[in-house]
Amino acid sequence: MTESPTYPQLLADIERTGFFPELVYSAAIEALSGLEPEAHYVHLETHLGHSELHRHVTVMMLVGKVLLLVHLDDQHLEQDRHPTVAHVVLGTVPLRLLKISSVDYAYDSPQTFSASVEPSAMTLRLAWTGGGMMDFMPAQCDDPKCRAIHGYTGDMHVEDLNIRVSATADGAPALASARAFARALRAKRLQLEL
Repeated sequence: MTESPTYPQLLADIERTGFFPELVYSAAIEALSGLEPEAHYVHLETHLGHSELHRHVTVMMLVGKVLLLVHLDDQHLEQDRHPTVAHVVLGTVPLRLLKISSVDYAYDSPQTFSASVEPSAMTLRLAWTGGGMMDFMPAQCDDPKCRAIHGYTGDMHVEDLNIRVSATADGAPALASARAFARALRAKRLQLEL
């Protein structure tokens, strides 16, 4: 059996999450299939349920003309004898199939902006299948005395992957890493399109 190549920065970024790092790194190596990642970003998110905590990690890697994705979710099966199960998904998205690739930046105190000011947060949105997410909320009326039920309103967001990174929550290095990955992705897409 041949030795798998090692990617020290990718491994360090995965280990930094502290979320099943050996499993995530093994899945990333499998996804890479011996190829060298040109750029990568590792994102850990935590979600709170009614009585449980869930985490998931997403690894995005640019290789040639494709975006490789590794996603790991944990699931607690307390009713069974197995306390935790990890679900790993490996994905390959040809960059030519990306329909939407957008980055939103948030800047604190924009009135004092200069070129040296870094954003305080960013959101990377990618869509390749046209999948969408809808946010619903009760519709409101301008009349403060109105007691009628006006139904619901909402927004539709086309996205397959939505990554939000904040300097406050994730740290400035994570934000800088996400921004570098977004720039590399944009440059790669422009090379393919022009």
